[in-house]
Amino acid sequence: MNFSKITYLLMGLATMMVGCSSTQLAHVPQTRENFNLAIDASENEQFLLNIIRMHDGRSPYFVGVDSITTQSTLSASVQAIALGYPGVSGTAGPGWNVGPTVEFSEAPTITYSPLQGSKFVSSMMMPLNSSRIVMLRSSGWSLPNILKLTVNRIGSLDNSRVSRHVVDDHGDENHDFNNFIDGVTALSAAGKIEGSMTTYNGMPAILMHTTDQTSGAKLSKLLHLKGNYTNIILSRHTSRSMDTPENVVDLQTRSFLGIMNYVSYGIHDKESDNEAQYSAHAGQFYVLTSNTEPVSATVKVNYNGKWYYIATNDTSSKATLVLLKLIYSLQVGDLKTNLPVVTIPVR
Repeated sequence: MNFSKITYLLMGLATMMVGCSSTQLAHVPQTRENFNLAIDASENEQFLLNIIRMHDGRSPYFVGVDSITTQSTLSASVQAIALGYPGVSGTAGPGWNVGPTVEFSEAPTITYSPLQGSKFVSSMMMPLNSSRIVMLRSSGWSLPNILKLTVNRIGSLDNSRVSRHVVDDHGDENHDFNNFIDGVTALSAAGKIEGSMTTYNGMPAILMHTTDQTSGAKLSKLLHLKGNYTNIILSRHTSRSMDTPENVVDLQTRSFLGIMNYVSYGIHDKESDNEAQYSAHAGQFYVLTSNTEPVSATVKVNYNGKWYYIATNDTSSKATLVLLKLIYSLQVGDLKTNLPVVTIPVR
């Protein structure tokens, strides 16, 4: 009879432990946060690795995360050990040492797929649409920084030639284009210029509007226009006919592949190189190298026995990396591949 009571008591304790231990599921959001941070770090490393590959004259390669599944197991048990009291008189029976046990485990699985095929390659090589440039500007990104990164040519002003080929030994900067960027930067800082979306010949275009005649004259001069205009349209769909207004300026944007090749020239991988020269050339993106694993790094990868990294205090390069990821998502983020997927259990 006493044994039955003790058995029911232990069963009740076990049930209570299972119910109470369900609070351990509160750890799941923390695990989700860890997954989020881990995938973001992995994505940053993939972008940096591909930029390094292009700097080395190799092709980039992207692998996408398709899904993450997690099987969670929660178990609870109670162990009871009978304790006898030999030689002690007056005891009613044995004593019991009850020890509850709760275990929570996870078995996450990540599914990857390589991004290849004609659609993916086409999206990598397709010039950016003007509407996407305006979208980035409306999201708070600096118009000069966006133009420097995404544009090959504005009117007669050529941007750096490094984005024209995957491998290019000459990374000459066009001072006229840089002066234009500096001028737009100064006008933007003074609140004298605004960039917005418009259309030309029924196609998306960028409207650069200056708030006064003086600012318009300065912008027009930077673009080598004969007249002075407060409204200048940058269009990828201009015609070369004589009736095209002078304030409608031809715009040639870069592909995502060209953007990556451009920023790849911001890698400082030779001891004899002048850091100031590399920083000025890359503008917004600067990658350091080290023979040992860096301690203070936002993102780092090991490539051919050398560490490449972005310094923690380099806010410009970190912002450019975020911008690269956004442009990538706009260009190729919605593509699906029919290639075999790779499923990897996480241990």
